[in-house]
Amino acid sequence: MNVVLKNYEILNNIEWLKQFMQYELPVKVGWNLTKNMKKFESAWKSFVEFESELVNKYALKDETGKIKYDDNGQPKFAPVNKDKFNKEHNDLYMCENTLDILKIKYSDLEESKIKSSLLFDLNYMIEDDSVTDDASERNMKQIQAN
Repeated sequence: MNVVLKNYEILNNIEWLKQFMQYELPVKVGWNLTKNMKKFESAWKSFVEFESELVNKYALKDETGKIKYDDNGQPKFAPVNKDKFNKEHNDLYMCENTLDILKIKYSDLEESKIKSSLLFDLNYMIEDDSVTDDASERNMKQIQAN
């Protein structure tokens, strides 16, 4: 299933998946989560690489061309460049990624003691296979009757 997520959502999903993967899960669920995590990490790696390019473009540099850092380890910027960097950095967080995500079945999670807040955060990744709609049930009965 393809999902479109902004870069800041990618970061959030990586953190949620890390929490999710701490639970004891069925093998197939763990496999799908691992595959999904690799896709998220790949997208995040692209973000970090582009972010580095932005820092290199706008940060103050010493006489040897190396980026200057403040006492907190953050790059230093001239005031005019700080505004440009912040705007482009915010734009970068809003860029979208299309990822082919593997779904997991709700029924595979029923025995797990996963926090409901975590399920909520990753609900787009969970297929609710525990609910059957009335139309499908009627169709099945008709097929069995014939």
